[in-house]
Amino acid sequence: MQTETGIFAEAGAQANAPSAKAIQEWLILKISELLGLARDEIVVTEPFASYGMGSMAAVSMAGDLEDWLGFQLPPTLAWDYPTVEVLARHLAGATLARASA
Repeated sequence: MQTETGIFAEAGAQANAPSAKAIQEWLILKISELLGLARDEIVVTEPFASYGMGSMAAVSMAGDLEDWLGFQLPPTLAWDYPTVEVLARHLAGATLARASA
């Protein structure tokens, strides 16, 4: 059973964790900057590779995500979660889990 204080702490952690939608928007902006694409060219269900994202850009994106989210991420992130949509959902869950811990 969770105490009332625990419920409020969990709610606060959820409020501070970026949503999948916020992460998705961040990823679209970052990919657009890294690859010189217009934001509306990026389809969230298309693989990163379909935009010509190479290993250097993928590792750079992972490093920038680490800085933004505040925790370490593997450099293989873009290969483990190969679309904006899938990666955003994964990171939202990971961020929420870390904030609730």
